[in-house]
Amino acid sequence: MITRLSQENEVVLELWREISDGWCFASSKIADAFRRYELTDGSKKEIVETLHEMLAQFRRLDFALQGSGATENGRQREIALLATALLLSGNIDAKGAANYVEDVNWGFVAHVEERIQKIEDPIKRFATQHSLPNILAERIMNDHGNQAAALAQSLNSRAPFSLRSNELKTTRDKLISTLAAENLNARATRFSPFGLELENPARAFSSDAFRDGLFEVQDEGSQLVAEIVTPARGSRVLDACAGTGGKTLALSALMGGTGTLLALDVSEAKLEELRRRARRTAAHNIRAIRTRPDEWPAEIVALSGKFNRVLVDAPCGGSGALRRNPESRWRDESFALDKLPILQESLARRSLDLCAVGGRLIYATCSVLHAENEAVVERILADGQCEAVPIKEVLSKARASDITSPCGRYVKLLPHIHGTDGFFAVVLRKK
Repeated sequence: MITRLSQENEVVLELWREISDGWCFASSKIADAFRRYELTDGSKKEIVETLHEMLAQFRRLDFALQGSGATENGRQREIALLATALLLSGNIDAKGAANYVEDVNWGFVAHVEERIQKIEDPIKRFATQHSLPNILAERIMNDHGNQAAALAQSLNSRAPFSLRSNELKTTRDKLISTLAAENLNARATRFSPFGLELENPARAFSSDAFRDGLFEVQDEGSQLVAEIVTPARGSRVLDACAGTGGKTLALSALMGGTGTLLALDVSEAKLEELRRRARRTAAHNIRAIRTRPDEWPAEIVALSGKFNRVLVDAPCGGSGALRRNPESRWRDESFALDKLPILQESLARRSLDLCAVGGRLIYATCSVLHAENEAVVERILADGQCEAVPIKEVLSKARASDITSPCGRYVKLLPHIHGTDGFFAVVLRKK
């Protein structure tokens, strides 16, 4: 027997089916659903939280239902997954779960942790406990040692709703007051001097402050990556992998809207979104140019050796952003680390050629894995064409000490330590 579900739960299941069929990006599907249905802010919050739990904890939920009497597929299986997510997150008890699906041993499901601890293979045990694919679990265990469990647990949490004040139009303090006047409560972030965390984000995009271009949604770690580029006013800067332009817009603000800021990406759709965002935020020094995966546009080649700063926010597996994109862990290609580091190194080397002598290449990823981060940089440094700039020379010594690796050369941000997404960055100066 299956109970009649609330509208919120029906929307969750509809989204679950759409997203899990190929593990497409959840954010766009959620936005589409919220346009189709009339929902209160509270309903939207409930839907997002429940869906995040199902996507992030899918492997653990599926393991919990094994041997419980739950069916293997169909609508009843989907509702059982939903009920398991609510049960294991403490939102309902076993009796409440039985109101969703009767023919399941919910007491057995509730004691899933005892069964996980009996898994003999340590990688499989860690992966099941933290709901990760085996390959990612193994790499996190190898790379992070006794911090691996805390990191993996943090990657399953919900990320804060972070904003960057647009310094082309306002300041952080003024923005906090402007948002408060619209009953949106925000507080300053710890590391980024431009960052805020919004407590009640449901109305953020319908606010006058957003329409007026006073802020952009951007993780605090991403803001810090843009900041260490340190683009001077009036300089020539390239964002080689701009995407929809989060860091590009931050660079424009740091440049005071002056100089030349070229933004490249292989996707014209992403560049069009960047252009739209740039118009709204008055980032008038940006030019968005489509590029090919393995060849710079002619006008970029003509400027080879003349860029003061080049940012390479390299394509990566996205392990540091799993809090925001929990579904991405289930894509087969996400952690193909036999291919990604080759692409990352090639892109960084081609980008270094564009830097002026004495100019800087900033290599960054939203990855927490050594193979995509330090290993790539160490191979580039071995050629002797560039040198790593200590982060304390880019930021103040006090600020750098909180966000860098022990060697002082790498920005390493981790969600269980810094509360940001996982980010890695290094500043390389061309000799």
